[in-house]
Amino acid sequence: MSDKLNAFGKGKTTSLFQSKTAVAYTRVSTKEQADNNQSLTTQANQILMYAQKTGIEIVKSFGGTYESAKTDERIEFKEMMDYVKKNKIGLILVYSFDRFSRSGANAVYITDQLKSNNVQVVSVTQPVDASTSAGELQQNIQFIFAQYDNQQRREKCMAGIRQMLTNGDWPTKPPLGYDSVKINGKRQIVINDKGLLLARGLRKKLKTDISFKELSYWFKSRGFEVTNKQLSIIARNVFYCGYMSHTALNGEVVVGNHQGIITQKEFLALNDLLNARFTDRKKVNKTNIPEVPLKGHLKCAKCEANLTAYLVRAKKLWYYKCNTHGCKQNISATKVHQDWVSTLTDLQLEPRFIIPITKNFLLTLDMEKENHHKDQQTITAQVKEYKDQIKTVE
Repeated sequence: MSDKLNAFGKGKTTSLFQSKTAVAYTRVSTKEQADNNQSLTTQANQILMYAQKTGIEIVKSFGGTYESAKTDERIEFKEMMDYVKKNKIGLILVYSFDRFSRSGANAVYITDQLKSNNVQVVSVTQPVDASTSAGELQQNIQFIFAQYDNQQRREKCMAGIRQMLTNGDWPTKPPLGYDSVKINGKRQIVINDKGLLLARGLRKKLKTDISFKELSYWFKSRGFEVTNKQLSIIARNVFYCGYMSHTALNGEVVVGNHQGIITQKEFLALNDLLNARFTDRKKVNKTNIPEVPLKGHLKCAKCEANLTAYLVRAKKLWYYKCNTHGCKQNISATKVHQDWVSTLTDLQLEPRFIIPITKNFLLTLDMEKENHHKDQQTITAQVKEYKDQIKTVE
């Protein structure tokens, strides 16, 4: 048979790969592995050898760094996917399927979408012909097992973390104000200079009830940069009174082997103070407060949102406030009330108009009452008529 007749053949060719252009993707799971180049060189070499052996051209390489594969929102991964779609690449070469993704069902969905665009994911160490139903099943099983392995590792890791916490040892880097050091070969968490200054600041807040913003300036004047948001988090962290709270403990609080910068009694008193302030704010936002009677009735001049109110305890002054993000208008309640009284004064009626307007109002009210009485009589008559008709039908 002439070779020219092959041009009239139907169906897809039986070649293992329809395309010979590919991108390579390598990754490791941790920064330490990336810094030490662990596995990355091995992955890249194996992919290159496979490409040379099969005659595949690698047009670009992606990855080469650490990215967790438990989700598919990775920077290098997304860049690779965008490149493949824009440049009509036919193959994605990876060392193993778990290097591509460990997201299980989502990985199956991604490869299925790629396949519909004639893009195939190829593992150079796990030869599978994903163009067949059996090969696709094997590939999907590999993705599911990669996710299962990831979950197993996480459970073992969390069990170890939970045991450490139960023993009173903090498993990761200690929070601000503490250092992790080795004493006699054993890791210990000790208070540093910043921690001592934090202790002074928290006790100052407990004693004077200054705002976190003012406390932040107090720290800054002493050469310690810490935001009011950080201070709010610190004040509510039990670590600073010698205890530990962690997601691995499932809501339990345990005693730590470290020393707190403040006592448990001081910590609880401080949080009682914070909770009381929060409760006061909720009351201001939900109830009528005599000091701010216009709360909920005033609108922001910029965004037209309803204004709330708050009290600056240190100055004992009330303010109306806009809570819209990016607006945050603060207006003195005293000034607003003065302006409001002035407006009402301008609208006040002259004495000579009060009696005529009152008489006219009462006359209008009497007319409305009479009209209402007539309407009521008409409706009563209609109801009686309908009831009589119903009795006749029965």
